[in-house]
Amino acid sequence: MAWRIGVDIGGTFTDVALVNDASGDVGVAKVPTTPHDLAEGVLGALDTAMRRYGLAAAEVALFSHATTVVTNAILEETGARAALITTRGFRDVLELRRSARADLYDLFQDAPATLIPRRRRFEITERIGADGTIVTPLAENEIDWLIGALEAARVDAVAISLVFSFLNPRHEQRLGERLRAALPHLPVYLSSDVLPEIKEFERASTTAVCAYTGPILASYLERLNQVTRSHGLPPLFLMGSNGGVLEAAEALAMPATAVESGPAAGVVAAALVARQTGRLDLLSFDMGGTTAKASLIRGGQYETTPHYEVGGGSSMSRWMNGTGHPIRVPVIDLAEVSAGGGSIAWVDRAGALRVGPKSAGADPGPVCYGRGGSEPTVTDCNLLLGYLDTASLLDGDLPIDHAGPRRPCANASPSRLRSICARRRPPSSMSSIMRWRKP
Repeated sequence: MAWRIGVDIGGTFTDVALVNDASGDVGVAKVPTTPHDLAEGVLGALDTAMRRYGLAAAEVALFSHATTVVTNAILEETGARAALITTRGFRDVLELRRSARADLYDLFQDAPATLIPRRRRFEITERIGADGTIVTPLAENEIDWLIGALEAARVDAVAISLVFSFLNPRHEQRLGERLRAALPHLPVYLSSDVLPEIKEFERASTTAVCAYTGPILASYLERLNQVTRSHGLPPLFLMGSNGGVLEAAEALAMPATAVESGPAAGVVAAALVARQTGRLDLLSFDMGGTTAKASLIRGGQYETTPHYEVGGGSSMSRWMNGTGHPIRVPVIDLAEVSAGGGSIAWVDRAGALRVGPKSAGADPGPVCYGRGGSEPTVTDCNLLLGYLDTASLLDGDLPIDHAGPRRPCANASPSRLRSICARRRPPSSMSSIMRWRKP
């Protein structure tokens, strides 16, 4: 049992890496991601890799997994249909936010759209005081109405964030107990479990992110763990946002810990390369199909931060306050933009060229993949500009339809195509790090 396997599910491709601890041999395999069943793509990549290198399941000592699926759900606003329950009078905590702004001089800047719209945010009468004492008892008679409202709203998950519950979680625990008994199919996340800390907005936001991404994480982690165990592989571990690994059950209990699972793995690898090569100060850059990520390695080490914002269509890092949805969990410090090789180019109502955050993903994918895609992506523009192999990708495993992208891009000049590629914005990610982290 000398082999370790790592799997990364991206918005476009699923990658597998194999490492033999005894010999140091490394093997890789890449296949298109299968959005209809993510486990199918993982199994396909595993089968390809294990056949290619003659590996049996019994020889695998560690099976770990990193994914950008949770990140992409937030960036593309395709998460679960979640609900939020707050203390009466705090229904709009997610919209009130804080006064922090990414650009102090932009008078027209809007905060990102809330993950949970107001129609699915509910209140309950109760109040815990600033000293942890019960000021207003929990209104048990209102819970039955809440249960009916949640059923009528057809929600997939529920977040509960009551005032000062981090000092006294009794009301949250009782409300959660009633909801779980009446709606056993719904995951219920309590802010007193997710983030038992002061700061009402950050606590509510972190809990909302868990509810928004939890069902998506559960839908494929449980399936993936089931099918891989049936193939004789060891229990599944998930890459955490802080650069460590955790059990699948831990990730399902706290989905916010996996928000930067995929990007974190790349930064950890870059730090290892820095130490192995003796170049201890590096910029790590990870270009994916949906997102582009950059991070700074200093002294051969990456840094983590407990203050982070995700989503909002802007650079995601602790230096850009007000751009996204705050989460207060340990996260590798990196900058991320919601634009990658599969990001779709489009023209807004004002006639301005835009790229992303919507991505062609793996199904149908960019037009040049020949799988039914009809909207031009950054990859299609790169192909027309001569930046990519015009015959195939993936070492010949992915044939390219060179004529396909010419149809949606027929009226685009080379300068227009280059501007689409430039709007991926990875340089701004790196410059934001260098600007704020300059030694």
